[in-house]
Amino acid sequence: MIDVIIACAGLGSRFLSHKHHFPKGLAPVGGVPLLGHLLSQFKNINCINHIYVSAFQGFDLFESYVQSHPLSSKITLVFDPSLGGFQRLLDPNLVESDHVVLMHGDNFYWGSLRPFFESITHSQAFDALTFNAAESQNVGVFLKDQDGNSSFHEKVRGLPSFLAFAAVIHAPLRRLTKLADHKSQFFLSEDLVPNVLGELNIFCFEGDVIDVGAPSSFVNCNQLFSSSKSSEEFDFDRKWVSRHRNQISMLEECFFGNPKE
Repeated sequence: MIDVIIACAGLGSRFLSHKHHFPKGLAPVGGVPLLGHLLSQFKNINCINHIYVSAFQGFDLFESYVQSHPLSSKITLVFDPSLGGFQRLLDPNLVESDHVVLMHGDNFYWGSLRPFFESITHSQAFDALTFNAAESQNVGVFLKDQDGNSSFHEKVRGLPSFLAFAAVIHAPLRRLTKLADHKSQFFLSEDLVPNVLGELNIFCFEGDVIDVGAPSSFVNCNQLFSSSKSSEEFDFDRKWVSRHRNQISMLEECFFGNPKE
């Protein structure tokens, strides 16, 4: 069994100005919160044991959303004011399973993650680290300095090749906790990827991943989004968005000029 860990506790400083405090993980794409799109990926995937979501900004809104979500019995919401990336969630006393999948809560997946979970549960190399390598223009690359030291840069455009795009990572919990030990923060691009170069298995995601880090990518998601799933599947999400219309109208006015009627 696998536990899913979703980091949503960032400040989103590139996403909104400081006068707005709407949490990015709940920003609606096609009328459905980003976190809702991600959670919909996990329905009927039997290998998923539990889902852990960290949050800080707008924690009360995350509570409102998670407590009434159809998957609420499988979700634990963790308050994380430390802004420490995944460090707060890499706790053996919190996480139940020996294996975890790490995900950023502001990534939008244009396609199904089911083949990814099937590949790692059927892999004989279950103790290896697996990356979801997306076919995207925004890819991550490793760069080496003159001394041979590697550093990982996530948002690099126009380079002829890449080694990995750190979107979804599967790893043994004991391996991650060892790397995170005695750290106040633990980030995929700085603390994990450069230390596991020889252990990577690449999984090619048949779709695209949009990192909703800036207003332009959020607007792009909303302009491009068209759901192939039934409206009933997102019925809860759309009702939740409707109940929080005032706060979300502010968000839409900030990005699109005028709130949607």
